[in-house]
Amino acid sequence: MLNTLSQLGTDQLDWIKNWLLLPSYVVAAVFVTLGVYLEKKEFEESTHKIGWRMLVGSLGIEIVLTIFIFAVDARISALQRNEIIALQKRLAPRSLTAEQLERLVNALKPFKETLYDFSFWTPESITFMQQLAYLLKDAGWTLVPWTGGGNVWSFSQDVPAGQVPLFGIEVRIFDPALSLAMKTLAAELRSAGIEEVYEVIARAPLPDSPQAHTMHIMIGQKR
Repeated sequence: MLNTLSQLGTDQLDWIKNWLLLPSYVVAAVFVTLGVYLEKKEFEESTHKIGWRMLVGSLGIEIVLTIFIFAVDARISALQRNEIIALQKRLAPRSLTAEQLERLVNALKPFKETLYDFSFWTPESITFMQQLAYLLKDAGWTLVPWTGGGNVWSFSQDVPAGQVPLFGIEVRIFDPALSLAMKTLAAELRSAGIEEVYEVIARAPLPDSPQAHTMHIMIGQKR
């Protein structure tokens, strides 16, 4: 049964505790009291035996129920801790540690002079965009003004960035020659714990347009 409890959610465990275990415990406690009462001297020996059996049996049930109640409480606490940790992780802004930044820079240096631009969607994505801009600069990549159209704002290194509504991070290229650089960047971000990183190979509107040889790094809303 303990294995079964480990597979249940918080609501189910609460129901089992409040509507099954605790009422059963109360009933067992009543029978313990009744067993003690039936062992009084004024009752016959046969009644004493019934009381003794009732007392021992009820105490055994109480012990088992106590174990299950503690097990359910422990499981509920663990689930609630996991939910809090997951919520904190979801609400925390995306960021990279110094070690992750160094690993990313080293992995991307072979693709130096890669042209790229940025887009953002939320204030949190702006912060992460700026962190990425510094590491890509250290890797020798070249940040250019946003070439995707729409609203444009200046943030990272005073180079205009686009404003594009999306979730996660999309790394988009038009030139297949940038494919390995795109895959390396996306893989390193995922390895650093950044979720929802997508790779897209698209067709440029015009072969000689600014977009044709530029990588879009589109940082959307975290969810």
